[in-house]
Amino acid sequence: MSILQFTEIVLNDENEPIVMADGKYLCHVVDANGETDTIGIEPDIVNSIVNLQSPCPENSSETEVELPEPDEDKKDEREEWSDEQTRYILDKYYEYLAEVGPLKKFRLKKNMWAQIAKEINEKYNSCKTATKIENRYKTVMKRKKKVVDNNSTSGAKRVKVDFEDELKKITSIDDSIEPEILQDQSNIVKKESSIKSPIEKSSQKKDTMVSFLKKSSDEKKKQREAHHREKEENRERRHREKLQLLKELFKNE
Repeated sequence: MSILQFTEIVLNDENEPIVMADGKYLCHVVDANGETDTIGIEPDIVNSIVNLQSPCPENSSETEVELPEPDEDKKDEREEWSDEQTRYILDKYYEYLAEVGPLKKFRLKKNMWAQIAKEINEKYNSCKTATKIENRYKTVMKRKKKVVDNNSTSGAKRVKVDFEDELKKITSIDDSIEPEILQDQSNIVKKESSIKSPIEKSSQKKDTMVSFLKKSSDEKKKQREAHHREKEENRERRHREKLQLLKELFKNE
């Protein structure tokens, strides 16, 4: 039986593990001859390998990989993240989001997550990786979406959104977040958002362009009319001057 060494999980374009039809994670491995192969490995086994390889980001040279949580309501998940730590992540995300981009403090979002991981580890004497921080944020957002979907269903019991105050602050500056659907007491669905859909944006651009062209056309029309009036006034002035000159000539004769 050949021995294979696990190297990394294969990720898709969204930086998420690729799950095979049988539920296994697609992984890269190296055999005894140093040749790389791709095989499917059970999630529990992959989790154990990753946890052994990456006890802490500062002391690990392996590729940092975080698997999606199979059950978001697992007890160990609630124990791993306190409400205080989660609020700290959300507050830092709100603080740093505007500083992500070219020529800014964080060129990419992954740099921002790394900074938040560094700060939270120093503050709470923990050992969180940047990927764990990002996944915790995504978990909170997924749970929020489920609650919002539930609350928008007629007749459903209203559920409170966890970390609602922190998430409202983030929603106010992050256009990538889907607007909330809320229900009032009369079960009328309302959409609270200043974010316009692509169709609305396109329509707005079209209206703006039409308004601009109309204004430009009106200005050109006014210029033509003014130029025409000036020409007529000059023609009439020259005509009067010519008549006056003829009168003076006849008078002298």
